[in-house]
Amino acid sequence: MKGIAEKYPVKVVTGPDKKRDRGKKLRPSPVKEEALSLGLEVYTPDKVSEGEFLEIVRSNPPDIVVVVAFGEILKEEFINLPKYGVINLHFSLLPKYRGAEPVRRAILNGEKKTGVTTMYINPLLDQGDILLQREVDIREDDDYGTLSKRLSIIGRDLLLKTLELIESGKAVRKPQRDGESSYAKKFTKEELKIPWERDAVYVRNLIRALSPKPGAYTFFRGKRLKIFRGDIVEGLDILPGKIGKIEKDTLIVGCGNDALSIKSLQLEGKKVMSIDEFIRGYKPDISENFTE
Repeated sequence: MKGIAEKYPVKVVTGPDKKRDRGKKLRPSPVKEEALSLGLEVYTPDKVSEGEFLEIVRSNPPDIVVVVAFGEILKEEFINLPKYGVINLHFSLLPKYRGAEPVRRAILNGEKKTGVTTMYINPLLDQGDILLQREVDIREDDDYGTLSKRLSIIGRDLLLKTLELIESGKAVRKPQRDGESSYAKKFTKEELKIPWERDAVYVRNLIRALSPKPGAYTFFRGKRLKIFRGDIVEGLDILPGKIGKIEKDTLIVGCGNDALSIKSLQLEGKKVMSIDEFIRGYKPDISENFTE
């Protein structure tokens, strides 16, 4: 936001204030907070494509609208109002991973590469013409948090380059190849629970995809337990979900194939702990499991 605001006159649209901090009080979104700190004008409509805000845009159309992780499918009337259209920054190499969760799904599927795309928005979900793309490696130790941060930094630069091309009249539109498309749907509540019967690669990727929030979870002694990091251990034959090995700083849990060495976790109502803190504090036993 800051980079764009330093070069162009900007108005910001974000969601309404919501109850945060466990519902205690209304608080603005981080986007609104940053915009206000930069002295920018901020709008917080419930919907941008209808009602009062649509009338505001209709009466004074902007040159261009930039959308980043907004969460609302824009209607055609709104899309047609800006002089140079509506562009979007999407965290995948479109047409792969269209949809709401491109970063998490790429990690879950074990992808080695992803990227960022700037594109024109049309009424169809993430199907508009591509402007620019940049490929990004997914590192073995990446989780959703680290990868999203890196994509955001790269995406910021790509967005500025895109605006410069549009401003100069040099932007080239590239239609997407629908035959190469895939869809990154939202995670269901059921998908957040660790399926220990799956192989260790899948379990580890799920943990990475959901870390640091909302966190993949299982159960221990009747309480919900979130796991944020784990490493694959090959060649061990341990029942899925059962604790198979405990040492000073090691706790290994069986999966459908191979096993997982847990590194970071959080028991319901407690702070995030390293595995050695967990072992010292709760003294788990190899007769126990991570399923109930």
